[in-house]
Amino acid sequence: MITKIAFYDHDGTLMDVPMPDTGRTIWMAKTGQEYPHKGWWGQPDSLNIEVFDILPFPEVYESFKMNSEDPNTLTVLLTNRIPKLMPSVMRLLEIHDISFDSYSFKTSEKNKKERILEFLERYPDVTEIVVHDDQDDQIAILMELKTIVDKKIKVNVLQVIEGELQLL
Repeated sequence: MITKIAFYDHDGTLMDVPMPDTGRTIWMAKTGQEYPHKGWWGQPDSLNIEVFDILPFPEVYESFKMNSEDPNTLTVLLTNRIPKLMPSVMRLLEIHDISFDSYSFKTSEKNKKERILEFLERYPDVTEIVVHDDQDDQIAILMELKTIVDKKIKVNVLQVIEGELQLL
């Protein structure tokens, strides 16, 4: 029976993905060409493993491993990457032998908090959730869970700062 759900953001949380400015500099150094897109996060090239050495953050990866080994815990990749990037994200995870029980890509206007609430509806026996994210704006939204979920559900929000977990 699933009693805990562990949610992990991808970029800057589980995986040390280059930020746009750094990524563009690396792209130029490795390919000798300008980055070919205006945007960053919506482009498969931002996850190009031929150009970028993208590794999991060790502390977050250990948290993932611990949660994935617990038969009562559902692990969920909760990313705001769009579905067209699923093959690139999945390939990157596969290279590092990372497999989630469920994957939630941004397919609508629903924010991460609303998508988490949908998981709680599907898993009524959950008594604990833990959410890992790096972005301040996302953390603010996720902290709202502490006041809106049923009191029987323990909510832990962990912010990842430079690969290190900080409980909020």
